[in-house]
Amino acid sequence: MALTYVYLLLHVTIGAVYLSMVASISTANSLTLKLIPTHSIGSQFFPKNLSLSETHKINAALSYSRYLHFRSIANNSTRIPSTSKVFTDALRPPVVPLPYSCYSMALSIGDPPYITYLLADTGSEDTWVQCKGCKNCFQIGNGPFDYNSSKTFTSLPCSSPYCSPKTCKGDTCIFTIRYRGSETGGIVANETITFTNEDKSLQPVRLVIGCALTAPGVFFGIDGPDNKISGVFGLGIGPRSFLTQTAQFSQWRFSYCLPPWQKALQVYTYLDIGSDANVSGPNVQTVPMMFGKYLLDVIDISVSGFPLQLDPAIFLLKSDMTGGFTIDSGSSYTFLVPEAYDAVRNAIEESLNKFNLQPLPPHGGIFNFCYEYPFSVAVLEFPSVTFHFTNGVDLEVSFWNVFINFDEKACMTILPIDEEGPNILGATQQADYRFLYDGLSSSLSFVSEVCDSS
Repeated sequence: MALTYVYLLLHVTIGAVYLSMVASISTANSLTLKLIPTHSIGSQFFPKNLSLSETHKINAALSYSRYLHFRSIANNSTRIPSTSKVFTDALRPPVVPLPYSCYSMALSIGDPPYITYLLADTGSEDTWVQCKGCKNCFQIGNGPFDYNSSKTFTSLPCSSPYCSPKTCKGDTCIFTIRYRGSETGGIVANETITFTNEDKSLQPVRLVIGCALTAPGVFFGIDGPDNKISGVFGLGIGPRSFLTQTAQFSQWRFSYCLPPWQKALQVYTYLDIGSDANVSGPNVQTVPMMFGKYLLDVIDISVSGFPLQLDPAIFLLKSDMTGGFTIDSGSSYTFLVPEAYDAVRNAIEESLNKFNLQPLPPHGGIFNFCYEYPFSVAVLEFPSVTFHFTNGVDLEVSFWNVFINFDEKACMTILPIDEEGPNILGATQQADYRFLYDGLSSSLSFVSEVCDSS
């Protein structure tokens, strides 16, 4: 379908902040972006020729780093939780808070185009790319973005409403994004972004982004020249977020349908933004959501239909902004606080014990709840895990979206964290559902769907 472009002056009010921008968008009022599994593009996260076991271990360790990243947003403490000890035997980067995501996006920046990948991150507000001249920065295979050579690059003046907070060097707006133990910073700029789907360039969008000129401590897993990822594409909500800047067509809504982990490398998934972001059918369920932080009201969990009768307080956001239960497509696996994790694990063990299946002895690794696989006996009914939300809404996760099999083992991908949280519903447990994030109604809707061809 041919796309027609118009230039619109967008005016967005968020709280007391008044924003305006010039953007080039499609009159179709929607955008569809391909989400690429990060471990498939030769990034620093995943070296070449990894075994399935090594890939899962790195996925788990980086997902744990993402949990720390979420926690660092609410808590400036530099303490690493004691549960990090379960990762000591993994092939992994150091367990530190990273803006990691298990999905990335292909795009080009500026003119001439700088072709690169950015991590698609619902946990970050700003979009940023490493720029030429960056000091103390991670390696990129094709080098950083040469902003001085781009004909479309314009630094943002201190007077711009997008310079919030108003931190400037001379008349140029600058930014700093702090992760626990690391940070990135540089120039805030206006630049042209062109997204790529199926090797075709889509409509260009004029966006305010960060041009990183320093990034001490920030690295994307295993540092090296094979890395193709140059920064982060923020899908959170904030004054400079993509959804805010393009609010007239994004409508602060997006949807996706993730394939099961077994098919993640064979099937691409797509992020629909704007009017094309929908869920449909008679079985659609909707729950309230704190938009931007993507927090959900979970009240209990069931295993094989039997409620665990957990205290709902363990899933609530606390007054100090710790805790809570968030949905996050950037984390490969789900994380639960000890009371919930222990209850889920014990209930699954009891359910499989009916078929004379016993878990393997703990070995102190990432995946510490495993069974010998293939199973020695026929399992007539695999236990499922159901998350219960307010208003009687349920999300049922099948056994093989809770367990993964590798190295003649089947291991649970719901992992423990400490009491501080937050609890995270990860991508593996979201498989074969279509989710719609709706910022205007502060809600999350979902419905069961086969995601093999989404």
